[in-house]
Amino acid sequence: MYQSAVELPLIPSPAHLEARAGAWEGTDPLAALTCEVTDDLNAGEFELEVSEESIVARAGDECAAVNARLALEQITELCRESEDEGVRLPALILRDHPRFSWRGLHIDPCRHFLPMEELRRIVEVTSLYRLNILHLHLTDDQGWRIEINGYPRLTDIAAWRERTVIGHHNVKHPDADQYLDERHGGYYTQAELRELVAFARERGITVVPEIDLPGHMQAAIAAYPAFGTRPEVQHKVRDTWGVSEHVLGVSDEAFRFVKEVLTQVCDIFDAPYVHIGGDEVPRVEWENNPAVEAKLREWGLSEPGHVQQKYTEVAHAILAERDRAMMGWDEILEGTLPEGAVIMNWRSADTVAETVRRGHDVVVSTAPTLYFDFPQSPDREAEPLAARWGGHVATLENVYTDQLLPENLTAEDSARILGLQAQTWSEFIPNAEHLQYMLFPRLFALAERAWSENPPVLCDFLERVPAHLEILERKGLNFRPLASTVDCIGVTGV
Repeated sequence: MYQSAVELPLIPSPAHLEARAGAWEGTDPLAALTCEVTDDLNAGEFELEVSEESIVARAGDECAAVNARLALEQITELCRESEDEGVRLPALILRDHPRFSWRGLHIDPCRHFLPMEELRRIVEVTSLYRLNILHLHLTDDQGWRIEINGYPRLTDIAAWRERTVIGHHNVKHPDADQYLDERHGGYYTQAELRELVAFARERGITVVPEIDLPGHMQAAIAAYPAFGTRPEVQHKVRDTWGVSEHVLGVSDEAFRFVKEVLTQVCDIFDAPYVHIGGDEVPRVEWENNPAVEAKLREWGLSEPGHVQQKYTEVAHAILAERDRAMMGWDEILEGTLPEGAVIMNWRSADTVAETVRRGHDVVVSTAPTLYFDFPQSPDREAEPLAARWGGHVATLENVYTDQLLPENLTAEDSARILGLQAQTWSEFIPNAEHLQYMLFPRLFALAERAWSENPPVLCDFLERVPAHLEILERKGLNFRPLASTVDCIGVTGV
């Protein structure tokens, strides 16, 4: 085991780690920890000192205090040889602070439902690496996953589909698709989600909900046809992948629905942000539609695409009344964007620079590097089922070294980059074991880049990873083994 603190393979790599003589020995280091919040340190900064006699943390604020405790928890996991034995922690002084305030992971339980106990396991393990955001994608064409009072058909109907396409959807020849004829679905009650929020908060993680609108709404429209553009048509919950053309219409019922959903979401989640999606919204059902044309005239707008702009404005106003900032995918940049809206870029790294120059905060979520539903190797045959659009891959090395941030930004514009986030869309991730495989070890690379101001070179990082795979194995979590050989010459990305 580690005789000196400098041998500890910590992820993320700390800003300052100093070895001291001796070691703390006992059974429960976390119980021995004492922590003081002090004005002597800046917000976000903490100092952790381990000696033979004590374990003491000093923190600049409460968030830093939680991070100090999580750093100690990781050190304990690295030093513990057995769950049934005591632990020896080398004496040390560790000083650290985060590079970014947003260190996120996006989970999609809509395409394939993820039980609550598995969400809690993800929170528990990712907090060890000081990720602090769980972005929960709760609604989509293939399933609605949140209980909304007053709308029982959302959980009776919208939360379930009767079959699921097997593998990749054949866009050109959909009749060639094969299906698993099993009912699939599920949802989270409001009580369960409140418990998740509280559990995550204790571990330094904020749960940010996403209600995707006005597209990706086929499941809700299947439950309540009046919310769509053709109330006389009964749709089903979508059982294949791709983008549905069935979007919210312009009826008063549809807008009342959006208001009620967002109001209840704000009551369940304490995050300062609510994500409204806004991505991949087909206009076809708004075009040549008399009801839409009449509403556009009433609103003083002209183009069918302006319906999305109206939904964005309405959602922003609802959330602002409840002191929440609105987030959306980068498609909402295509319209007039309300002040204070936050963007998650995904289609292009160029969107980051565009967003901050327009005066909006941004979370860097760029595909393919940060899309963990892509395979982890160019050898697709050797990998489990994964996304394949664009022929992309996202290797561990890509996640650690790819250029993610634009160059030549002013200090003011750079300050608008809140942080980094990994996405795991679940079309091809049918269960928790598969999800864990797609997350690890890539999530270690994201955690280091989001936390450390100057991450070490790739080789250094790769030498630290095996110890953390051992932690996952002890906890019963799946992961992709490290490649036997990796070309790690070079510098990290920024």
